[in-house]
Amino acid sequence: MSPDELADAYWEHTRRFDSPEREDRLRADDLSWAYAAVEAFVRGEPTSDWGMREAGRPERTADCLGLDRLDFIVRLIERAPPEQWWMIRLGAGPMESYLESEPDVSRVDQLAQSNPRFRMALRCAWFDSELSPEDAARLRRFGAPL
Repeated sequence: MSPDELADAYWEHTRRFDSPEREDRLRADDLSWAYAAVEAFVRGEPTSDWGMREAGRPERTADCLGLDRLDFIVRLIERAPPEQWWMIRLGAGPMESYLESEPDVSRVDQLAQSNPRFRMALRCAWFDSELSPEDAARLRRFGAPL
Protein backbone atom coordinates (compact mmCIF):
# COMPACT_ATOMS: atom_id res chain seq x y z
CA MET A 1 0.00 0.00 0.00
CA SER A 2 1.35 3.40 -0.93
CA PRO A 3 1.07 6.54 1.23
CA ASP A 4 -1.41 7.95 -1.29
CA GLU A 5 -3.60 4.85 -1.09
CA LEU A 6 -3.64 5.01 2.70
CA ALA A 7 -4.38 8.75 2.67
CA ASP A 8 -7.21 8.26 0.18
CA ALA A 9 -8.70 5.41 2.23
CA TYR A 10 -8.49 7.58 5.37
CA TRP A 11 -10.32 10.47 3.69
CA GLU A 12 -12.95 8.15 2.21
CA HIS A 13 -13.55 6.70 5.69
CA THR A 14 -13.93 10.24 7.04
CA ARG A 15 -16.32 11.20 4.23
CA ARG A 16 -18.47 8.13 4.83
CA PHE A 17 -18.38 8.47 8.62
CA ASP A 18 -19.62 12.08 8.49
CA SER A 19 -22.01 11.66 5.56
CA PRO A 20 -25.63 12.68 5.92
CA GLU A 21 -26.47 9.52 3.95
CA ARG A 22 -27.21 6.51 6.13
CA GLU A 23 -25.80 4.05 3.57
CA ASP A 24 -22.47 5.88 3.53
CA ARG A 25 -22.27 5.87 7.33
CA LEU A 26 -22.99 2.15 7.40
CA ARG A 27 -20.18 1.56 4.88
CA ALA A 28 -17.64 3.58 6.91
CA ASP A 29 -16.75 0.44 8.86
CA ASP A 30 -15.35 -1.04 5.65
CA LEU A 31 -12.52 1.50 5.90
CA SER A 32 -12.08 1.71 9.67
CA TRP A 33 -8.71 -0.01 9.21
CA ALA A 34 -7.46 3.14 7.40
CA TYR A 35 -8.46 5.38 10.30
CA ALA A 36 -6.72 3.03 12.77
CA ALA A 37 -3.62 2.83 10.56
CA VAL A 38 -3.24 6.59 10.23
CA GLU A 39 -3.77 7.21 13.95
CA ALA A 40 -1.23 4.53 14.92
CA PHE A 41 1.32 5.73 12.39
CA VAL A 42 1.19 9.44 13.32
CA ARG A 43 1.47 8.54 17.02
CA GLY A 44 4.59 6.52 16.26
CA GLU A 45 3.02 3.41 17.75
CA PRO A 46 3.99 -0.08 16.68
CA THR A 47 1.88 -0.84 13.66
CA SER A 48 2.37 -4.54 13.09
CA ASP A 49 -0.94 -4.97 11.36
CA TRP A 50 -3.02 -1.79 11.92
CA GLY A 51 -6.08 -4.00 12.31
CA MET A 52 -5.89 -4.76 8.61
CA ARG A 53 -5.97 -8.54 8.90
CA GLU A 54 -9.61 -8.47 9.92
CA ALA A 55 -10.36 -6.31 6.89
CA GLY A 56 -8.59 -8.75 4.56
CA ARG A 57 -5.68 -6.38 4.07
CA PRO A 58 -2.06 -7.54 4.11
CA GLU A 59 0.01 -6.95 7.22
CA ARG A 60 1.98 -3.70 7.12
CA THR A 61 4.53 -1.89 9.18
CA ALA A 62 5.23 1.83 9.40
CA ASP A 63 8.38 1.36 7.31
CA CYS A 64 6.31 0.43 4.27
CA LEU A 65 5.11 4.02 3.84
CA GLY A 66 8.61 5.35 3.17
CA LEU A 67 7.75 8.62 4.95
CA ASP A 68 8.22 9.94 8.43
CA ARG A 69 5.15 10.82 10.48
CA LEU A 70 5.13 14.53 9.69
CA ASP A 71 5.71 13.96 5.97
CA PHE A 72 2.69 11.67 6.02
CA ILE A 73 0.56 14.41 7.61
CA VAL A 74 1.63 16.68 4.76
CA ARG A 75 0.59 13.92 2.35
CA LEU A 76 -2.82 13.79 4.04
CA ILE A 77 -3.14 17.54 3.53
CA GLU A 78 -2.22 17.20 -0.14
CA ARG A 79 -4.77 14.40 -0.68
CA ALA A 80 -7.62 16.07 1.23
CA PRO A 81 -10.54 17.71 -0.56
CA PRO A 82 -10.19 21.50 -0.84
CA GLU A 83 -12.85 22.55 1.67
CA GLN A 84 -11.62 23.99 4.98
CA TRP A 85 -13.71 21.46 6.93
CA TRP A 86 -11.24 18.69 6.04
CA MET A 87 -8.36 20.57 7.70
CA ILE A 88 -10.49 20.91 10.83
CA ARG A 89 -10.88 17.12 10.88
CA LEU A 90 -7.16 16.65 10.25
CA GLY A 91 -6.28 19.01 13.10
CA ALA A 92 -8.61 17.32 15.57
CA GLY A 93 -7.36 13.90 14.48
CA PRO A 94 -3.94 13.06 13.06
CA MET A 95 -2.34 16.45 13.79
CA GLU A 96 -3.39 16.32 17.43
CA SER A 97 -2.24 12.70 17.71
CA TYR A 98 1.15 13.60 16.23
CA LEU A 99 1.60 16.52 18.63
CA GLU A 100 0.87 14.26 21.60
CA SER A 101 3.69 11.87 20.73
CA GLU A 102 7.17 13.37 20.65
CA PRO A 103 6.68 15.81 17.79
CA ASP A 104 9.37 17.66 15.90
CA VAL A 105 8.19 21.13 16.94
CA SER A 106 10.75 22.91 14.75
CA ARG A 107 9.47 21.17 11.62
CA VAL A 108 5.86 21.79 12.62
CA ASP A 109 6.73 25.47 12.99
CA GLN A 110 8.41 25.58 9.56
CA LEU A 111 5.50 23.83 7.86
CA ALA A 112 2.97 26.12 9.53
CA GLN A 113 4.89 29.14 8.24
CA SER A 114 4.84 27.95 4.64
CA ASN A 115 1.60 25.96 4.27
CA PRO A 116 -1.77 27.64 4.97
CA ARG A 117 -3.64 24.33 5.11
CA PHE A 118 -1.11 22.90 7.56
CA ARG A 119 -1.50 26.06 9.65
CA MET A 120 -5.30 25.65 9.65
CA ALA A 121 -4.99 22.03 10.80
CA LEU A 122 -2.54 23.07 13.51
CA ARG A 123 -4.97 25.67 14.84
CA CYS A 124 -7.65 22.95 15.11
CA ALA A 125 -5.49 20.71 17.30
CA TRP A 126 -5.53 20.75 21.09
CA PHE A 127 -1.94 20.35 22.23
CA ASP A 128 -1.24 23.02 24.84
CA SER A 129 -1.14 20.57 27.75
CA GLU A 130 0.95 18.05 25.81
CA LEU A 131 3.88 20.32 24.94
CA SER A 132 6.17 22.45 27.04
CA PRO A 133 4.73 25.93 27.63
CA GLU A 134 7.42 27.37 25.33
CA ASP A 135 6.64 24.96 22.48
CA ALA A 136 2.89 25.43 22.90
CA ALA A 137 3.31 29.22 22.73
CA ARG A 138 5.58 28.86 19.71
CA LEU A 139 2.90 26.93 17.80
CA ARG A 140 -0.03 29.01 19.09
CA ARG A 141 1.47 32.14 17.58
CA PHE A 142 -0.20 31.01 14.35
CA GLY A 143 -3.55 31.69 15.96
CA ALA A 144 -5.83 30.69 18.77
CA PRO A 145 -7.52 27.29 18.62
CA LEU A 146 -10.47 27.18 16.27
